[in-house]
Amino acid sequence: MNVALLLDMAADGLGGRVAVGSRDDGLSFEALRGYAASAKARVQASGATTVAVVEPNGPVVPMALFAAAWTGCSYAPLNYRLPETAIKELLARLQPAVTASAQEWIAPENNENGRAEYPQDPDRPAVVLYTSGTSSTPKGAVLGHQHLTSYVLTTTEFASAEEDEANLLAAPPFHVAGVVAVLTSTYAGRRIVPLPRFTPEAWIDIARREHVTHGFLVPTMLARIVDVMDHDPDARVPSMRRITYGGARMPRSMPSSWISPSSVT
Repeated sequence: MNVALLLDMAADGLGGRVAVGSRDDGLSFEALRGYAASAKARVQASGATTVAVVEPNGPVVPMALFAAAWTGCSYAPLNYRLPETAIKELLARLQPAVTASAQEWIAPENNENGRAEYPQDPDRPAVVLYTSGTSSTPKGAVLGHQHLTSYVLTTTEFASAEEDEANLLAAPPFHVAGVVAVLTSTYAGRRIVPLPRFTPEAWIDIARREHVTHGFLVPTMLARIVDVMDHDPDARVPSMRRITYGGARMPRSMPSSWISPSSVT
């Protein structure tokens, strides 16, 4: 089963609902499918077998993930924080590859066909994630369509999100949590609000402005947000319903009274 099916179902069932971006001018599920499916011709013409992204969180991230799936290519989100030489080395290892950019790929003229066929091959590599490579050469971890779709289908109910729900995407694109958040939010019909670069102040600001209801954080992020809230009584997100955290142990400094089963899992 191809992960493109997740967006295809969401676009068919929730077409006009905003999939990614602002409540006022974000991309609908139908538009997101249109951009992803229309990219198929561009990718095939390039001869690429990988669609890479070297950008912070933004609409191009889910679009590139699904565009790769529509074409039968692997999706490779690279760490945009790496030195330019390191990024060039990773891109060289991924060749033949094409790099997706918001400026070139998300434009009205590139949204012509939302019904293009996608390959049905569950054994195809869907995503390639590279380790940080701080002490050695980065290694690529391959995630298959079968594994990703199986996870989403067993943990998420289709179209289960209310129309006002929004997930703040703070995990970087090159982290597995960022990939999973895109897939589960899409399948649930929950709007994705991308946070390009994390700071606790930016997280609180965009969460308040976009009436965010859900979010995933690693414990260090959560601790920094709580610290800001502890020092500023006005730094609150009234719309927030659920925060999920993972990836490491919770810091001992985290106030146990702040963490409750109803707010954090």
